[in-house]
Amino acid sequence: MKNIFCILFSIISISSFGQDIDINIQTGDFYKDKMINTTLSFSESDNNGGIIAVRNAEATLTSNPYPKEYFIEHYDKNLKLIKEITITNDNMSQFKGLMIKNGKINLIEFEYDKENMRINVNILESNIDDLKFEKKLLISLNQDNFKAYFGSSGLDFLNNEFKFINKNPIGHIIFSEKKEFFTIQFDHIEKKNNVHYFLVYNSNFEKEYEVKHWNKNQYTDFNNIKLSDYDGTLFFLQKVFENNSQRTEKNGKTNYHYELFKYNALTNTQINIKEDTKFISSLFILPKINDVSLVGFYSSKDDSYIEGICHYNINLNDLKTKEKSFEPLSKQFFIDKYKKGISEKSKKLRNLKVINLIIDKAENIIISAEEYTLENPNLDTQNNTLNKNTSYSEFLKEANHHYDDILSIKINNEGKIIWSRNINKAQTGIKKSSYISTYQNGNAYYFINGNLKKLKNDRIVFLQSGLSKSDLYLISIDDNGFKYKKIMDDNKSNIWYDLRNGVISKDRKSIILQGIKKRSKQIIKIDI
Repeated sequence: MKNIFCILFSIISISSFGQDIDINIQTGDFYKDKMINTTLSFSESDNNGGIIAVRNAEATLTSNPYPKEYFIEHYDKNLKLIKEITITNDNMSQFKGLMIKNGKINLIEFEYDKENMRINVNILESNIDDLKFEKKLLISLNQDNFKAYFGSSGLDFLNNEFKFINKNPIGHIIFSEKKEFFTIQFDHIEKKNNVHYFLVYNSNFEKEYEVKHWNKNQYTDFNNIKLSDYDGTLFFLQKVFENNSQRTEKNGKTNYHYELFKYNALTNTQINIKEDTKFISSLFILPKINDVSLVGFYSSKDDSYIEGICHYNINLNDLKTKEKSFEPLSKQFFIDKYKKGISEKSKKLRNLKVINLIIDKAENIIISAEEYTLENPNLDTQNNTLNKNTSYSEFLKEANHHYDDILSIKINNEGKIIWSRNINKAQTGIKKSSYISTYQNGNAYYFINGNLKKLKNDRIVFLQSGLSKSDLYLISIDDNGFKYKKIMDDNKSNIWYDLRNGVISKDRKSIILQGIKKRSKQIIKIDI
């Protein structure tokens, strides 16, 4: 790649309620890519101040989910490019994860061997210094493992988040928060039942155990999976509808319950969670040392409304509920969100998509969610399927993605709300919408592309940025309030920042982004 120019290191100080918040922004050199459509896939520290970045070149407007090429790059502590290699993807394969340990880079590759009808999971290992990778087989699976694996054919099929499964046609990988463990996950159909198959490994690539979870109830929504960093325990949560119907309400009461499963090498435990008069649209798992927490949004009306946050503390040994709470959103949340404040609280919030959940040392929980909707004339939203004879490329051309307001909520270990705030945002399209967030030392940080517009009553909204430029804003929220600041001013440089594919470091102290100017790219590191 050709060096074009360099943007120097800068330090930005933001004053927030009399308290200085220092963030360091490093911007590397611009390089010209031979491929137009590249994305930052993974990034990790090299444990010497620098970073390893993995980028991929994707095909556009096609159902082919396999990147054409991967770029492996090593940057020093000043974001100077030390070494890079290109890996051409000639097979039906995808890199699913990156792990750096003991001076070694490990790339986890899923490969579909169509000729032999096998799915191979490989580890590509290299010393950090030379980027010379050797491939080793971790496990190989065939039709004896999967009688009818769905997703391998690349057919148009949608899950409940409106994402094509053919973006992950040969399985998924889920890491525990600090990457002490990971699970390889495959979903398939066996004897007319959906089966979720998990292979759990530690960070030394030693297999801990495997799980085959059978779902024999067709009225079930798979909801959430989490791996514990403490011992590799796998938690699996699903929403089970009752009375042979996927209606959320019957006779004024909820028509569903949740089932939480705990799996490890020794035990298999299950608990059911049922609330007759509280409609819980979704729940999410947060493993802790002695307990496991479940958090989600609830309403007393139906699943389409949001009134507040529900929280369960569950004993880790027997999965019995120790305590639960249902906390309404604060008055300040509605002042942030609506022109008339609390008087408009009866309005529906759009589909909430939880972007991340963080638990701090005091076991406070920080929830970041976004109102997201997808409009497409070819989509049957009730059944999450495409209309007949609609191709994947046709769907992409007519899809209209709306990324709207951000919800930031912090609760304590008992489920009491410390803050609930709303960041007004109205953006359309995949490329420059959405955001990335992290949490450090009692502060939640939100990075947003867009144009800021001031509203009445000291309110603001972030709107869609232009086609070729974008300013980058930082919003910080703590127990005392809310502050925002422009941290990257585009001016005439025509650079935009790919927040959707940004990477948060394992310690949550850094964010790695890709800056884009036409065909030229740069790596940006923001330290909190």
